[in-house]
Formats: sequence, C-alpha cells, structure tokens
Amino acid sequence: MNFISIQTEQTTSITDLALSAISAVFCAYFLFEHVKMKNRQPLLWSSVFFLLFVASSLGAMLHGIIWDENAKFNFWIPIKASLALSISLFALAAYCDLFRRRIRFLSFSIAVLTALTCGAISFLHNTNDIIMKVFQLTALVFSFTVYLYLILRNRNYSSVYMIAGILITLTAALIQFSGNFSVMFLWQFDHNGIFHLVQVPGLFFIFFGAKLSLRKKYLTYSKEVK
Repeated sequence: MNFISIQTEQTTSITDLALSAISAVFCAYFLFEHVKMKNRQPLLWSSVFFLLFVASSLGAMLHGIIWDENAKFNFWIPIKASLALSISLFALAAYCDLFRRRIRFLSFSIAVLTALTCGAISFLHNTNDIIMKVFQLTALVFSFTVYLYLILRNRNYSSVYMIAGILITLTAALIQFSGNFSVMFLWQFDHNGIFHLVQVPGLFFIFFGAKLSLRKKYLTYSKEVK
C-alpha cells in the first residue's frame, strides 16, 4: 500500500478524515439521544451523520492511497451512494419537521429508493453526475425552503442553524461542482479540499439545529406526558 505524493490529494484526504471524525461524533451523540428519548427522529439524524462518516472515510482512503482505476471505480460506488442517502434522509428530516410527523416506514422507503435510483441512473448512463448533482441540489433547496418557512411561521429559531448549515453546504457543493482548480493556503488545496473545509462549519450548524429542534420536541413531549 503506497500513499499518494500529490499534495492536493493529500490535503483532500486529510480534510476528508476531519469530516469523518466530526460526523462520527455527531452520529454517536444522536444515537445516544435515540436511546434516551426512545424516538426515531434522533436515529434519523444519526443515520445522516453515519452515512457522511462512511463517505468521508472512504474518500480519505481513495484520495490518500494509490489505487488502480478499477479500484477507484469500486470506491466511488459506496461513496456516492452514501452521500445520496445522507442528503435524501436530510430532506426526510426536514419533511418530518414541516408536518410534525414521526418517521414512517413508507416515507423512509421512498427517501432511500429515490436516492438509490438517482445514483444507479447516474452510474449507468455516465452523465457526468448531472443527475446526482440535480438530486442533491433539489433536496437541499427543498430543506432550505422548509426551514425558512418554519422560521417565518413559528419563529422557530433553531431553524436558523439549519438555514446556515444548508447555505454553507450549498456553497461547498458549488465549489466542488466548479471544476479543477487549486489554491495555496499553508498547503495546496484543490476544489475537493476546499469543499471539505467549507463543509466543516456547515456540519456544526446542522448538528446544533437538529439538536435544538429535538430538545424542543423532547421537552414538549415531556410536558404533555406530565
């Protein structure tokens, strides 16, 4: 196993590891909240961050180690599937927040099948990932609209964190979609490395938004039970 010597690939791998570590911590937190609250909503958020953990961990391996072309292709399949599933479950969480509904098997199945279908079509038709890009952007714009509506309707200020996280994620995605370029900031970063750096604060905003929203629901439920 040989580590890659290209600096932009090294920085991409390191920043992927940072995203992986952050996602693992957030995943564990919501898993603990699921056990404590006995509610499926924290488990949904735990799944979102677990899928990001998987994608980032595999991405770090892909960019940091020298692989042949066949191995690279095999890496991209679970990476893109994990990213598609995570963004689809994120949109599902927004949908549940909008209608104040618990997660249903049907809605969960639709979210998973939609993500996998878009991923499969993208791979089979080799459309330069345009289908996946449109799917991800659509899910993020939908989630942004939901949380903006919740702020305006209910003055749900925990949604402000979600809005900030989504805007940062959209900015990061546009940077990644922009193509090949690199910048020197202590080390050399290409568009993938910059995407990861920008995404880090986005994850924190989304985490705190989901945490505050769940805490509010938990306190409301506790009062109703009493």
